[in-house]
Amino acid sequence: MSVIEASAPGKAVLCGEYAVLDGAPAIAMAVDRRARVRITASRNAFHTVTAPGLYEHAAAFRVAGNGSIEWRDSAAGGHFALLEQVWSAVAPARGEALDLVLDTQPFFHDPGGRKLGLGSSGALAAALAAALAGAEASPDDLCLMAVAAHRDFQHGQGSGVDVAAAVYGDVTGYRMAPLAIEKLDWPAGLHFELLWSGRPASTADKLARLAGASRGAGSSRGAGFDPYGLGDAATDVLDCWREGAAGAILEGLRTYIAALQRFSAGHDLGVFGGGHQALVDEARGRGLVYKPCGAGGGDVGIVLAEEPAAAADFAASARSHGFEPLQVSRDSRGVQRDGRLAP
Repeated sequence: MSVIEASAPGKAVLCGEYAVLDGAPAIAMAVDRRARVRITASRNAFHTVTAPGLYEHAAAFRVAGNGSIEWRDSAAGGHFALLEQVWSAVAPARGEALDLVLDTQPFFHDPGGRKLGLGSSGALAAALAAALAGAEASPDDLCLMAVAAHRDFQHGQGSGVDVAAAVYGDVTGYRMAPLAIEKLDWPAGLHFELLWSGRPASTADKLARLAGASRGAGSSRGAGFDPYGLGDAATDVLDCWREGAAGAILEGLRTYIAALQRFSAGHDLGVFGGGHQALVDEARGRGLVYKPCGAGGGDVGIVLAEEPAAAADFAASARSHGFEPLQVSRDSRGVQRDGRLAP
């Protein structure tokens, strides 16, 4: 068997976080921090998996007759729940034992384990699906499998936008149900800098809180997206993005940010906590746009401007608020798979 190597990029959500859960579109940008998977033939009777930075030991497992993974050390299972879900979704039909290396270290700021919030699990789901599914799987196939696996990993709460960004790369317009994916161009005259708050944020916790609000309201749409204008604002931004006018996109994002602020306050989500609100206010004063990316409350945010110097100056000044500019670029490559499994 040949060595199989696959990788997939992380993401930054530019618009549509939370709104995407209620049928509105989201826009995500793939970034060049990549999750990598390497598979080789194992000399052992069991499959083994190593994940630097995630689990300190190599873990061994076998696949039961029903396709489920059984760990030799039960403690390892909690660290590799995503692998279990992707394996189940892909259902690789091969009998030989494999050694898997899962590398998401580019998504950490330091060896201490502080995540940057750039979608490491979505990127890993896409890379794992590509490595296990085989070279014949199309990007659409990989996206369907990886989105399903990632949603199961998140207990049905996630949208899948980060997985789509990882599979297709560059800029992606995304709707959750029915699944719809649109490749978008980066508008001329629009410039960005990504900033890290230095504080981790839990997407799962915020989605669980939002789900609780929805159940309390007594309907699947009871979390109240529409009264805040969140979905309409996200749709308007996508329309502006398609037209490609940077000024109109920035104005649409200002409207979206205001709706997201109302939505966050209405559901006590703290999206603009972790220092984000101060940067929103400062950007507004400079005629720029700043917003948290994704669940908010920490992790990363983005400043957008029509002049590159304005974005760079804002990123430098954000250090006074405890934020750190990230050296990242857009990644147009999407999921990549090299080599092939021998028959």
